[in-house]
Amino acid sequence: MRLLNQANPNETIIDKELCRHFPIALTAAIEGYFKQAIADLTNLGEPYESRVKAAIKRRPKIEVYTAIESGEITIGDWYAHITSFGSMHEIDNVLTDILAFPFLDRLLNSEFKGFFDDENFHLREFQQELVDAVAELFQTRHMLCHEFAPTILPDIATLLRMITVADILVSLSEIIIFAEAEQGKVGTAN
Repeated sequence: MRLLNQANPNETIIDKELCRHFPIALTAAIEGYFKQAIADLTNLGEPYESRVKAAIKRRPKIEVYTAIESGEITIGDWYAHITSFGSMHEIDNVLTDILAFPFLDRLLNSEFKGFFDDENFHLREFQQELVDAVAELFQTRHMLCHEFAPTILPDIATLLRMITVADILVSLSEIIIFAEAEQGKVGTAN
């Protein structure tokens, strides 16, 4: 990352402002994905619904009970709405509760089919880089949204790393979450 006053003669003011919005949009996309994933899992029914009910820390207002009872919203929709994903730790905690296995551990240690070749790969050797990159993305978003940080400007390399980590996190999480749910293996021991 660099300070805004470090000029690049090829950048326009629009380029600079757009660079400030990428971390915000990427974080919103990650949070939106995981909120929808937990709503979808919960809405599949058991055993997820019971696990979500056990994980809920605050009681819904009467209007929420009424909306759930009438079918306007589901427990999964409500839980997704009240759940915050501000770090990899929070993502891991929520999904570990719902899936009944250590989500991040499974994500890092599963083998995935290669995109461009037939070689399988896993994230184990990139564990710290992944966790650090997600932390940087959430921290940058926080600074841009909640702190007076007019001089923060992610450079192109940082933005590309953030885009890549967001894509990897969501794409591979999708495989882990829904492959397990479809195969009925959720909650089984490794």
